[in-house]
Amino acid sequence: MRFSFFKLLGLLFLLLTLFIAWRTRRDIASGETQWGRALFHRSAPLRRSESPLRYWLATLLNVVVVLLFALAAVFILRVGVLRLAGR
Repeated sequence: MRFSFFKLLGLLFLLLTLFIAWRTRRDIASGETQWGRALFHRSAPLRRSESPLRYWLATLLNVVVVLLFALAAVFILRVGVLRLAGR
């Protein structure tokens, strides 16, 4: 197996995606999200019971970020495969 920059970068993106997905799952299970701090300029985590709409908007944004990172990882790995096939 050949080692390339694209494989390393793609695998790093996949690991980052798994970490963000794990944090998202943990946030949904606990009913609070840390994303509320950045989005709504709060000092405490955003809880589902306090403001459900803001909580679900922050959670939805977190899920979208996970999907974008997964898409980027697949694209990077695909580019790496196509680049190696051209050699």
